[in-house]
This record gives sequence, C-alpha cells and structure tokens, in this order.
Amino acid sequence: MRRTRFMTWFFVVLSLAFFCVGDFRIALEAPLVGLLPDGWTGEFGAAGVARSAREFYADFKRSQWRFHLLDWGTARILERLYTLERYVTPQQLRRLAYEAEQRGDSQFMAFAALHLPQDEMREDVLHLTDRAVEMDPKLTWVICFVVSRYAGDWGSEPFATSLRARTDTLQKWDPDNAIPHVLRAGLIRAAREKNWSGVGTDHSMILKVLAQDLEWQKEMEAAFTQPRYDTYELRRFELERKVMLQRGWDHPVVTAMVFGGRMIPRLIDLRDYAKLAVENIGSDAEAQGEMDKALRNYRQVARFGERLQLQHQSLIYDLLGIAIQRIAYERLVPALRKAGMEAEAAEVDYAFQQRKKDLEVQFVNPLSRTSNHAWSVLQVNLSAGLMWVFLILTLACLLYVNIRLRIRREKRGRLYEFMTVGENYFPVLLFMACLGLYLGYMPYARNFSFYMMTSEPCSSLDGLLEHSFPFLAGFRPGVLPLENPFYPYALFALAGLVLLVGVSLLAHWRGARKLAPSRGKPV
Repeated sequence: MRRTRFMTWFFVVLSLAFFCVGDFRIALEAPLVGLLPDGWTGEFGAAGVARSAREFYADFKRSQWRFHLLDWGTARILERLYTLERYVTPQQLRRLAYEAEQRGDSQFMAFAALHLPQDEMREDVLHLTDRAVEMDPKLTWVICFVVSRYAGDWGSEPFATSLRARTDTLQKWDPDNAIPHVLRAGLIRAAREKNWSGVGTDHSMILKVLAQDLEWQKEMEAAFTQPRYDTYELRRFELERKVMLQRGWDHPVVTAMVFGGRMIPRLIDLRDYAKLAVENIGSDAEAQGEMDKALRNYRQVARFGERLQLQHQSLIYDLLGIAIQRIAYERLVPALRKAGMEAEAAEVDYAFQQRKKDLEVQFVNPLSRTSNHAWSVLQVNLSAGLMWVFLILTLACLLYVNIRLRIRREKRGRLYEFMTVGENYFPVLLFMACLGLYLGYMPYARNFSFYMMTSEPCSSLDGLLEHSFPFLAGFRPGVLPLENPFYPYALFALAGLVLLVGVSLLAHWRGARKLAPSRGKPV
C-alpha cells in the first residue's frame, strides 16, 4: 500500500498553519477588494449601496476589464463586505445607538450618527447628533460632518434651515475656526444655485454671479480671516478608531473605507472666493488706485492659503493651500513692487517660487515617481490567487490518491500517476504561495496595527489610507504605470530554449551518425 510521503504532509501542515493567522486570512481578501469600483466611498446602508451600484454601471459602460467579471448582485455583495454591515446592519446600529443613549455613551451615539444611512434614517441621525452634543459638548464637531453629509439637501427648505441652525451651534462652540463659515457659505450657495439661469458650468459666469452675492462673500471673507482651519478629521479618526477597536470592527478595509468615505465641506467655495477676492475685488481696487484695499485682499488670500497648507490634515488641503497661495502671489508680487515695497515683494516672490517648487516635487520631478506600491499590490494579489489555485489542486490530489488507495487500488492509470506526482509537489507550491502572500502583506498588517494602537499625535490620515491595505485605487501623485515585466525575460527565455533544442538535436544527430556504421556491420 502506498503511503503519502512525510514531506507532502509536512508542507501541507506548514501551509495550513498560515490560515490560523488573522492577518493572513485578511490578506486572502486582496483579490476581492480589487474588484470594488474605483471611487467607491464605502457609504453605509442602502443609499450608499445604490450610489455605488450606479458608479459600478458607469464603470462597466466604460469597459473597465475587472467589471466584466461582475454583475450588479455580486457588486452589492462585495460592497456589503466592506462597510460596517460586515459586522452590524443599519437597524442593529440604530438599536445599539439608542441603548448607548440610555447609558449615556455619547461617543457611540456620535459614531452612529456619522454612519447611519443618511436618507432612510435622517431623523435618527439628527436626534443622535443633538443628544450626543447635549451630553458632551466636546463632541460638537460632529455637526460639521453631519451637515456635510446632507450637502445634496442644502438648497431644500425647511431642512436647510435646520442645518443652518446646527452650523450656528458649531460656530458658537468654535468661533476661531473657518469651517463653520465655509459650511454656511455652502448652504447659501446651494440655496441660490437653482436660480442661476444661463450660468451652466462657465466658471467666469459663476464668478460674476458670486460677485453679486454679498451674503456669500461675507461668510467667505469671515472664513478667510479666521486664525484656524480645522476640519476635525483627526478628532473623528480618534473617535471612530476607539469605537471600532472596542467593538472588534477594525478590519483594515472596512476601517479605510470608513475613514476615507467621510464627507468634507465644499472646497470649490474656497477656490472661487480666492479668485474673486484677487481677480475681481483686488484688481478692481488696484485699477482705481486703492492700493491699500488691493493689497489687503491679496494678503488675506495669501495668508489663508498659507494657513490651509500649514494646518492641513490631508493631501487635498495641502494642494489646495498651495493653489490658493499661487492665485494671490501672482497679483501680490507686482502690486508690492508697484507700491514701492521692494523688500516685501522679494520675500513674497521667494515664497511664490517655493510653492511652485512644492508642486514640482510632487508632480513634475521625475525622481519623485515610483511604481513600488503598484508592484507590491500586484505581488500580494498574485500570491493570493496562486494560493487558492494550489490549495484546490493539493486537496484534489490528496483526496483522489487516498481514496484510490482504498478503492480499486490495483488499477493505476496515467491519471493516478499524475495525481501522485501532484500530491508530492503541489503542497510545496502551496507553501511557497502562502509564504509569498504572508510576507507581501505583512508590512501593511504591521502598519495598520500601529495606526490603530498608537497614542502619538497625528497630523494627517493619508498614511492610514495609503498603507493599511494593498489598494490599487486612490490618489497618488507621481505613480508610474505598470508594465509587462516578462517581455524582456520572454525574449531571453525563448532564445535559451531555441539554443537548448538546437544543442539537443545536434547531440542526437551526432549520436545517430556514430551508430549508423555499426548497424551495417554483420553480427
């Protein structure tokens, strides 16, 4: 009776031991995560799934290859795996939130308000927000994200009025922050955009309309003069991290989607007001000889851009701050020289060149580009795919051979021989695939573990979104495209095989020639 060799079971045991490690089981999901639609925000609940489904169909129509593998039902299943619904349904989350209200857990109430479906459970979201703030005024910042979640309803009355009232509460709590004014300006603009007839998407026409809206300008000017621009993203991160760790909901993909899918105030207002203050108000004042007024507007915009860059909590604010500074500096430098302030003009011009250099470092400098992340993601996904292939082949060979040893073992054909060879070698390949997957994913696992447990103060969440899981999608400046690595290898391999075949044929021919005379001699 043939017995499976010890080495076969040795590698099978080593391979199966990886499955006992939680990080390894998470790494196995990498191919599934790669099938999620680009730009999906991970919104929790039916409304978010509906939006993601629309994005899915839009990408499908654009013939992106990976969506050819999916139908709408499969997309919904994948999306449900990577929202909080992996652990708790919206109804369960609402029940837990009201239980938290009974015991005075304001942090969990705030967490639920941030993640309950915004349309189906609007009243619950607003109630939990108000109660959380009432119990713990330190959580008043939650209002910023709740108001931002309803950006699509800013022009709808009477709901917009209730949003303005909550924004007023936020401003009273944090009067030195620009965010409440930005939110209120967004509410004003949204309420009036529906009356902009004939404007369309022409940005110059939009600026002309905004130049007549004194209420919107008043809020934006107040935002540009505040000493702080705090988006509360880090406070939200600390709250959500605490709740997710306590509940055991800290899956890296779910966590990244929860943090990355947050709504933020409309940034277009910041850029539009910067252009309006510089190119309309400032330049008109300069043309009329009111140089002090012009310089005041230019400096106000420049200082705001500097604050935005200095106090940024994500890359998008950093880039927006640089863009706003460039808008201001382009007019401020010649205006200072025109006013005879050469020393200040030189300093501002130096800062202007530095901002352009900052952008060049990220987008223009060829030595800042890299494909390391993309290749790392590819390696993890490839290892995960090979692991599943060799696992299935190994189990099939083991099952077949051991059954045949007990049933009709006297009949052994070519299939049995193939399966016997596979039983010996597929476990080795399975172990190598598991090892490659584990080592490839381990840097991400260690990063995520550190991010979730560190008590050090954080200044940005970009690292969490970039380094906690091997995502291919995302905004990464200076990314080099993936290219086929086997093209040069294939040429050398083909040349080597041709040479090998040629040498083999030559050796066979020479051997045949040596045997030819002996065949003709009598024995």
